[in-house]
Amino acid sequence: MTDFSAQSVQFAWFVVDTSTMMADTLMKGILALDADTVQSNRVPSPQMPFLSSATRVEGKLKYTLNVSPGRVDLFIQPAADPTDGLFPMMDAQHAFASVIGGLERKGSLSLPNVYRFAVVCAFLDAAAGLEDANVAFFKKVGLPYLAGATDQDFSLNLRKSIDEPRVEMNRLVRYSVDLVQQLEMIAPASGFANLSNSRLIRELYFLRSTIDVNNVPTNSVFFDGCQVLAMAKAFTEEAANLHRMRNIGELA
Repeated sequence: MTDFSAQSVQFAWFVVDTSTMMADTLMKGILALDADTVQSNRVPSPQMPFLSSATRVEGKLKYTLNVSPGRVDLFIQPAADPTDGLFPMMDAQHAFASVIGGLERKGSLSLPNVYRFAVVCAFLDAAAGLEDANVAFFKKVGLPYLAGATDQDFSLNLRKSIDEPRVEMNRLVRYSVDLVQQLEMIAPASGFANLSNSRLIRELYFLRSTIDVNNVPTNSVFFDGCQVLAMAKAFTEEAANLHRMRNIGELA
């Protein structure tokens, strides 16, 4: 598993008006990709503003772009592949580059009147068992190891200012220990299968790292295409740096 094996990456643009935006058009403008599937409400109205969703599988990545009132969300996940096991991963840097490259090709001009932007990443680091996952968790949060600890969940936000564009970033990091169980449901001779008729196949432990980098919104600042691109570069770089941290004490 590489240093940047990610379960998902999300780009979110908060805009003043999405009433005329269409998901497949934005996907073409931002990523230079035609959508494989498109869904939308057929008759937009003030009570039911224009909603749309477009998906595209490109190589080993699946892109899903959603337009909802006031925001555009682009989700990137590993494309479904049975050979990748239960929890397929992707290279987050490759996912970042696919969007940055699209924005550099004037895709940022497809997103007018952006006032807030966010990059959210979910990373999973497999552990040999609960103890190994706990050791990794306490190392990340900079606390002494506590044997037998359960329900670990830690989050912290530390703001940071950048110059181009001049914004203040929220840098939210969250760590938790996740357990996933694979069960085989055994159907009884009569009736339905239930958890009492199941067999544990295996347990998998992970250290989950969630990183959310976003700008603190103001009431008067709207970003142009160059600034949208600059924020995407700065925020993805910051997300990568946050994931590289050996422990929370390096957050500065």
